[in-house]
Amino acid sequence: MPTAPAEVATASPPAAPASEPADSVGEPAPSPAASPSQSSVAPEAPAALDYRNNSDLLADLIGEHGASMGQGIERLEVTGDAQKPVPGEDASPLSNGAGSTDSVEGAAMAPLATNYWQPSSGVLGVDVSSHQGYVDWDGAWNYGSRWAYVKATEALVYKNPEFGHQYNGSGDRGMLRGAYHFAIPNVSSGAAQANYFVANGGGWSADGKTLPPLLDVEYNPYPSLGNTCYDMSASQMVTWIRDFSNRMVTLTGRKPMIYTTTDWWNRCTGSSTAFSDHALHVASYNNYGAGTLPASWDFYSVWQYTSEGPVVGDWNQWNGSFTSLQAFARGGSAPTAVSPKPSVRALADMVAIDSSGRLWNYPANGKGDFGTRFQIGQGWGSAKSINPVDWNADGTIDLLAQWNNGTLTYYPGRPAGGFSSPVLIGSSGWQNIDIAVGPWIKGRGVMIVGTRADGALFYWSHASNHRLGSAVRIGSGFYDMPIVMADQNLDGRMDLLSRNSNNDLLRYTGSGTGTIVGGSRTTIGRNWGGINAINAVDGFDGSSSRGIIGRNSGGTLTYYPFTRSGFGVASTVGTGWTSYIVSGTPF
Repeated sequence: MPTAPAEVATASPPAAPASEPADSVGEPAPSPAASPSQSSVAPEAPAALDYRNNSDLLADLIGEHGASMGQGIERLEVTGDAQKPVPGEDASPLSNGAGSTDSVEGAAMAPLATNYWQPSSGVLGVDVSSHQGYVDWDGAWNYGSRWAYVKATEALVYKNPEFGHQYNGSGDRGMLRGAYHFAIPNVSSGAAQANYFVANGGGWSADGKTLPPLLDVEYNPYPSLGNTCYDMSASQMVTWIRDFSNRMVTLTGRKPMIYTTTDWWNRCTGSSTAFSDHALHVASYNNYGAGTLPASWDFYSVWQYTSEGPVVGDWNQWNGSFTSLQAFARGGSAPTAVSPKPSVRALADMVAIDSSGRLWNYPANGKGDFGTRFQIGQGWGSAKSINPVDWNADGTIDLLAQWNNGTLTYYPGRPAGGFSSPVLIGSSGWQNIDIAVGPWIKGRGVMIVGTRADGALFYWSHASNHRLGSAVRIGSGFYDMPIVMADQNLDGRMDLLSRNSNNDLLRYTGSGTGTIVGGSRTTIGRNWGGINAINAVDGFDGSSSRGIIGRNSGGTLTYYPFTRSGFGVASTVGTGWTSYIVSGTPF
């Protein structure tokens, strides 16, 4: 075998940082028993109209800290109800801004692991309210935050008492900063709340440092004020948002960016498409993508991806460059949508599963290297192998997954990114079969070829419903010999590559009709014992290139281009891959 030259390019996956639990909770204080002399008749609860007509009553309901951005989605995740507070929610903030862990009503709140994950693109930022108190802005900066939104007001009665030092503190640290208003739409008009917001910190100027005003319109956090949509119809809600926006334009010259969730927006505005000319700040808590957007938008400007990040909790991604964020602050438009792309864009991409079960794509650039990775899934820790392939022949690359529980599934790729629900194509026994995927019979589409533990070699044809046809035996003697399917001799027909007990790499020449030519095999490499995974790639180093990428026991990825007689000059294309399950065949 040719020896690999000095490293050409490296795609080194970083180690995931350890999670840090929050402080432990204290014991709940005992509550005194009710006196026998107390009346058992409860006073009538105020109605929503009472709060609209009585500012003191509304202020008492909102309390010391009020609501915060993303409070509803966090409640849904923890309690299943956007109007049911999570344990510790109303406790006073700690002086360092890390949040409180005091217990409430005797409830035990389990410490939450800090989410250190960050999107691979865009510009990071945070949002804060009085719940965070004094914020460690140096700490937020060190974790990557370059901008911040600070809660200024809520309804017509609440002003964030921490607003001044939070707003100025972020700016003093060098961050772009802006203010947000938490809407309570059924207690006043939108215009009235816009007036209150601008009068108490919600203004804007084109100084290049001030982000445009932000309207937080989401789940109603107060059951006393009605259901999650504030007991308003969809048309009433749309009218209220438009009223707020129009008044903000009059007062500041800027349309507000809108913060919301897809679920709330589609439910409470009736999937309104009337605000596509407003920038979108969408909340969707996960570590892989913003997901389906609300009806008005096909592009998000900001994505709030966690409420459990380091330092302040709420972390967000600006969907563009820092230059575009600065332009946005000066009065420019938010970046517009780019053409959506599937999650796996080429059969030369390297799909990999890390030790936490997160699924990544390292896109090939067609020049013998990988671009910046991005996450395309999670929960893949129990996979045995994964193969990118256009299984359903629709022009978009899918994922064929072999699981340690013996099942075989494929995930149809979506042209705009993501995958549809998995389709079961093998119900049991697949954990004991080493598989390779590709067009084994020329002109018949993608198939599976596999070796069983007894050394038998089979292929499974691709049925018309994208399931598997019956197994056809084509060989024997493949004991402990995983296989890779690739056109190694460049004759237009798929071959099988395998390794024998002497660590020789062998080619079994395919006929293109489902058999091995004369049962022959050719030795094409020596000393392959250190290779523990091989992935066949097309177009990795030029559109017509063919080859394989092998990973050795030290975690190094090496690209071996095919020639008709064997291999061309090998090149190192990655290091640090030891703990990853990589696409292709485990050896």
